[in-house]
Amino acid sequence: MKIAIIYSTKIKATKKTSELLSNKINSETKLIAIEQAKTDCLLKYNYVILVVSIINGKVQGAIKRYISKNLKTLTEKPKALILICEDCENTEKKYNKAFSESLVNTSLLKSTVEIEFEKDNSFKNYKKKDKAIRILDLEKIDKIANNINKIIDNRI
Repeated sequence: MKIAIIYSTKIKATKKTSELLSNKINSETKLIAIEQAKTDCLLKYNYVILVVSIINGKVQGAIKRYISKNLKTLTEKPKALILICEDCENTEKKYNKAFSESLVNTSLLKSTVEIEFEKDNSFKNYKKKDKAIRILDLEKIDKIANNINKIIDNRI
């Protein structure tokens, strides 16, 4: 099974989450930054994982455009949707904002990975404090990978 992990981020934590998932999934995976996803054909993948960060309640325009442009194909593909957020409350609203309602409704897995900043750093000043230590919930990433592996095993 071929899996595309498409990620969109302004912070390194989303890329790191995507890399960790790629290493834990028991299938052939390809990491694709949203900037390169335009040239990659979704049709050659059996499963798609979209990993997106929400910063100050906003999602990168590049992922919104990509989803809009490829909505039909993405809706028909088996997929997982993963949000990286500082405050993972009101997730349904955040999923719909990041991915679109039709993708949310057709996904096999939706999950969030909460990120914490040390001391006084936060998403609000992430540009100024890019060197701030970010703490990812590694247990949650393991659970997501295990759930994706179960989905893959059931579909093969």
